[in-house]
Amino acid sequence: MAAFYIVRLGKDSEPAIRAIDNEHGKLAAPLDITLKCKQVPAQLAEGDFVFVWLGSNNNQGTPTEWKQGLRAVGKLVSRSGGAQFNDTQELGLNLPLALPGSVNHQDLLAHSPAGYYWISNTPVLGLNTHSNQTVQAIKGSDPLQDVRALLYSLEIVNPGFKNDIASTYPELLPLFSYTPSDPTAVKTSGAQELSDGVTTDVAPPVASLPANWIMSLASKGFLLVSGPSGTGKSKTGRDIARAFDYPLSYAYTASHRAARPSNSLAFVSVGADWTDGTPLLGFRNLFGAPRKVSSEDSAVSNERWDAPPAMRLMLRAFYKPDHPHFLVLDEMNLSHVERYFGDLLSVLEANRGLSPTDKIKLLDAGAIRLIADTLSESAEYPLEAEIAKSLAAEGHGFTLPDNLFIIGTVNVDETTYMFSPKVLDRAHVLEMSAPDPILYLNGEAPPDEDALPFSDCLAMLQRSIARKREGFWERQVPFALLRQVIGTTDEAQSVCAAIQTLLDGLQRLLSPIGFSFAYRTINEICSYMAVYFECSQPDLFKRNDIPGWVTALDRAVLQKVLPRLHGNRRLLGTGLNALEQFLKGQKCSFVNGQEIIVISEEKCIPVALHQSALKLRSMAARLEATGYTTFVS
Repeated sequence: MAAFYIVRLGKDSEPAIRAIDNEHGKLAAPLDITLKCKQVPAQLAEGDFVFVWLGSNNNQGTPTEWKQGLRAVGKLVSRSGGAQFNDTQELGLNLPLALPGSVNHQDLLAHSPAGYYWISNTPVLGLNTHSNQTVQAIKGSDPLQDVRALLYSLEIVNPGFKNDIASTYPELLPLFSYTPSDPTAVKTSGAQELSDGVTTDVAPPVASLPANWIMSLASKGFLLVSGPSGTGKSKTGRDIARAFDYPLSYAYTASHRAARPSNSLAFVSVGADWTDGTPLLGFRNLFGAPRKVSSEDSAVSNERWDAPPAMRLMLRAFYKPDHPHFLVLDEMNLSHVERYFGDLLSVLEANRGLSPTDKIKLLDAGAIRLIADTLSESAEYPLEAEIAKSLAAEGHGFTLPDNLFIIGTVNVDETTYMFSPKVLDRAHVLEMSAPDPILYLNGEAPPDEDALPFSDCLAMLQRSIARKREGFWERQVPFALLRQVIGTTDEAQSVCAAIQTLLDGLQRLLSPIGFSFAYRTINEICSYMAVYFECSQPDLFKRNDIPGWVTALDRAVLQKVLPRLHGNRRLLGTGLNALEQFLKGQKCSFVNGQEIIVISEEKCIPVALHQSALKLRSMAARLEATGYTTFVS
């Protein structure tokens, strides 16, 4: 069993304090610090875990330049010095993790009161610990020094801490399978009572997530995923959502249980009989079970609002407005998407950048009041009821939260419906290919699968939430923004020139066959590229000698331009072949009626977009074989 210690840095360690306070999150290179102190516990050994507390640099109670509190996590890597308790010891600490900011007693009490109870005897962090020792042990034998409760509370205060730990110290993962018990309902006489009062259904931490999924969601917020049945579309979407799970305090235990497997996820299987938005938003039920209208009299009503999982997820999203929440619609095209998803689709972009009072409402104020009254009647959804009450008190109605990300999976067969251009134009369309059996059998990742560290994914999506809230993309000239993100280097100029030539050529080739694109597509290609260049992984998507930005641009075209292409030979003619040549960086031409469309050598793109060209070749082959083709097959 790992041993844990609190290390409090004081006036003799001010350089180390300042060095730690300059760091945030998982460090690119661990921070090594050395400190000298006395009265070090004899059992402290190399490899033990340490939580570093930034203390004061004076004895007068004068405020410090830094916030005092728990600030870093690491291990003891060396210990030397005298053998006696009062001899000076030299300790070497290796710190790969720094919290975004110091966490003190007030932070823990405010955000995790139940969790704090179970660490209330912990040295430095606790209520009545006045020892001045620099290093103090967390005693696992004391039920009120439970390191599981400390990790739980740090995750509540700083969402994403669990995943940073997962990628750094995977041996600590079992400690996160914990939710603190209500301290008013559990005895503290020993560890057995404590273990009986915890649950173990929190999501497993992850170290990384699929890069293209996260980048597509960050640049748009609505992702459609197609591919053969069984390729993992639904599982990947569900796993991404669960990676962003967060704990709830004991007061919301019922909501936590009802939201399984994750507070950040609503996984909804679309029904073939869906004809309106009620399976997502719920409906007014005039014939429900009787409920009291007021606590002041005996009046009752049968009117209720039946709130489905998707609606409850959107309510939870208001609880953590800066944290990503995911609505995963499985087999989204099993019914007509425009019928049941039309309301959400209409406001998906219309509300970006508008104030809460100006946003288009999905439900009016009367509906949200009824939701609040209905949920308050039940003890099953305490968190959702509290949020609904808060929204009802504002009297503005209910709108789509900015931190909601939507993933829809797509299968194509005789039981499904094809998406309209309206839907495809508002999403990134990602296609999953059938796996290589040999790679799969040997547990190897597909060659085109890139991953991003979880901390990068969280930062990327949180930046997207903030931008949606302020209407960031709508207020920017796309190319000016892209230049601002990329910079002014020679490579940056080459990237911008390539994008400009690409978009101009695509428009020239697609307009004659009826598939010209407009502002939204241009904006979203530029936003995808901006998200790519903001990523902290310089070699992301790099393939041999092909720069990563070329692959990113290839995927932007594949996901935003090509999905709308469909039709028969009469409509498309040889346009797909010409488009394929253009995306290979070659000159091309085709005849459209009485007009000859030509892309000269001067108008060719300077790079080859191989994935998009390959997709066009397969679409053209299907057009030749059957007389009709679509992107989603």
